[in-house]
Amino acid sequence: MEEVNPDLVAASALSSALRSLPPSAEVLQFYRERLRSFEGEERRWLRKLSAARGLARKTVDLEVAKNRRHFFRHAFCLIRMHFLPD
Repeated sequence: MEEVNPDLVAASALSSALRSLPPSAEVLQFYRERLRSFEGEERRWLRKLSAARGLARKTVDLEVAKNRRHFFRHAFCLIRMHFLPD
């Protein structure tokens, strides 16, 4: 039969007991600070995402305007070629 190391048993019992204790004030403060840090990072990413969305929207608007100008310029040239005297 395998011999059990008493130091490992004691360490395991101590570890279990420590896990069952409520966290210390320092640990809670650490996690509160980390949470605030994550919240700030999330806000920064949301601002970046919003800015990128705005830029994408402006890009689409510019493309539409460019295509519209191109369409009307082309249409005017066709009308002038076919219907207006030289």
